Amino acid sequence: MKKFIVIMLAVLMVFALVACKGDVPDEGEQDTQVSKSQGKDNLIAQGSAAGSKAIDHKGFRVVCNFTVSGEKTTIELGGKDSLFWLGTSEGGAAITADAMSFWYEKKESNDTYTLKIYDDSENQWTALEGLNFSIKTLVFDALVDNILYIWDSMTTYFAGATPVKAAVETYGGRTCTKYTAQWTLASQKLADITLWVDNEFGVTMGMTFTPTAALQAMAAAAGDEMVDFINYTATLDLDLSAADLAAVPGYAAAAAAQH
Repeated sequence: MKKFIVIMLAVLMVFALVACKGDVPDEGEQDTQVSKSQGKDNLIAQGSAAGSKAIDHKGFRVVCNFTVSGEKTTIELGGKDSLFWLGTSEGGAAITADAMSFWYEKKESNDTYTLKIYDDSENQWTALEGLNFSIKTLVFDALVDNILYIWDSMTTYFAGATPVKAAVETYGGRTCTKYTAQWTLASQKLADITLWVDNEFGVTMGMTFTPTAALQAMAAAAGDEMVDFINYTATLDLDLSAADLAAVPGYAAAAAAQH
């Protein structure tokens, strides 16, 4: 359980400096890439074991890199053969096995879920039975929703910054929809924001945040040096080889204990 808390705090702290309460944009307004919910379903299917639920059985691995006021945070999410993982690190350091959590689930005949969590200290899986929520709710909704799907939560963090579709472009080797937004406060423009959203999985592949002179002045008045206030890029690998999986910290031990 310690890992859950650590990862949750790390995710929340990424946006702590810029969080502003607002309304979340309607998914229906996004007419190029899939909806947020469908994007999550597609990722989970991509990471599921061979069968009707899986897309092509090749797995996925998303690595997100943030720079917030000069502080670097990396968050990784992946899935292969129904074994899913999530890890985080700060300060530009590599993610270690200690900072990784692993899960897999089974849907029972009574529509509840048995969720299994890997305990690396005991080298075994712990089962949570009779749950009314799935990995989609636990991992995607509770932990990474606001990371992978920034475009859908823009006005939660930046009041008034509603994304507007600008173009369809290739970004990070993926077909993406480009969105632009302006962050304003009391009618004063504070920043220009651009996002690239993967059309198939809805993952935010990139984001640039360009502060205005007004925001720079506000930061200076507060005694803060604003350098790369927010910069975000993600890589999406949809064909995980044995070598790719070997590079995931802790994966080999979790997979071995699963059988």
